Amino acid sequence: MKLRVPSGCGAASHDGHAIEIDTDGCVTVEDHAAQALRAHGFLPLNGADAKLDAPHEPAHAEPNAEKHDSYGDEVDGLNRRGLFAFLKAKGVGVCLPITNDELRALARRANEGPY
Repeated sequence: MKLRVPSGCGAASHDGHAIEIDTDGCVTVEDHAAQALRAHGFLPLNGADAKLDAPHEPAHAEPNAEKHDSYGDEVDGLNRRGLFAFLKAKGVGVCLPITNDELRALARRANEGPY
């Protein structure tokens, strides 16, 4: 499966093995690795014929703003330290630098459940 690397990510590994990032900012991995990488902000390309230079959704964007209301206070009430702790408890790794808004978006995605 081919995934787009999150903004600011310069290296990747899974299960103790380095993953090569191509010049287009993508990686090609097996499905089990793709599932783990998606939890860290890697995004699947939209099919085999997707153009790599096409605009794409930022890695830390909230996918569905309507779902926000169902858990708003849980994530919105957390400070930066709390957001890191929340994401760690959910098993979501974070690459620095990252803003608090991006942390909140990741936390909301983590609350939605498995990908």
